[in-house]
Amino acid sequence: MVREVRGAAAHAGIEWLNADEVEARYESSAYGIVEGAASVAAPVAESYARGVPLMFEGELGAGQVEIAKRLYLDGPFADQPFVSVALDELTERGWRHVLKSAESPLFQTGLTLCIEGWNAVGPQRLRELVSTMTDTALATRCHVVLTANDMPGGGESDQAAFVTERLACAVSVAPAIAEQGAASTKAARYLEYLADAFGTAAPTLSAAATKTLDAYRWPRNYLQLREVSERLYILVGAGTVDRAVAEEVLAQEDVIKTATFGAPTLESDLYILRPLADTERDIAHLVVDHLHGNRTRAAEVLGISRTTLWRLLKDDDR
Repeated sequence: MVREVRGAAAHAGIEWLNADEVEARYESSAYGIVEGAASVAAPVAESYARGVPLMFEGELGAGQVEIAKRLYLDGPFADQPFVSVALDELTERGWRHVLKSAESPLFQTGLTLCIEGWNAVGPQRLRELVSTMTDTALATRCHVVLTANDMPGGGESDQAAFVTERLACAVSVAPAIAEQGAASTKAARYLEYLADAFGTAAPTLSAAATKTLDAYRWPRNYLQLREVSERLYILVGAGTVDRAVAEEVLAQEDVIKTATFGAPTLESDLYILRPLADTERDIAHLVVDHLHGNRTRAAEVLGISRTTLWRLLKDDDR
């Protein structure tokens, strides 16, 4: 039975979970669906059991938080709470609660504390948080598991490096899908999950589609694997995913990545600080170009009618 902290008020970015809730979250995540109850590496599990603070690093969406949950579920402390703190979601009130309140997870004993979102923390607040953690000997009272995303282009963030050094963390890197290889096998598992959920036969991947998925970079890893698999299922149902469909869905992913994350260039990338109509037009052109001029398929991928697509393309000619 999980021990509850009396009076723990709800704050955005802070969740108190018991083992059943953690398991449900894990099993419904893309990582959990694809990897199942994959065990954490023995040295990491041993460090956790000994109370050594852990830092899970890796690319965006590589499953750092899910690995932390798996570690908790398989470890010896699952009868105590798992508290998740997303630093990038804390309000000013939430920060005051974390740093000052007697009900803050930082001042409890015995729980597993998983802290993420370090990249969003400014220097002053970072120093204040880490000082509180070290001055109160948090790692001797709780099981501290931290997660961080690599910076764009790879490499550890300054915040993660600072925290790792100050807390003397053991560092483990969550492998990216591209490093693991066989992305098509992971996509097939997620497609099987979708088919089971909707009561249909699972779609199959052609040999050419398999090669296409395996060759893709997967910059957002399991987050992207979920999105791609869902689009593939919507497009083919219980049919076969061929290379054209796989390329089409991955092309849409590249457009989304460019529009959302990419830095603008003079030639092809999208500059998002522009009127929405201009961005919509650019997305339409990029999808059509990726699909070699097939406007019917482009309209289906974008989820708009051919008339709307025609209007977007026509507006550019005015």
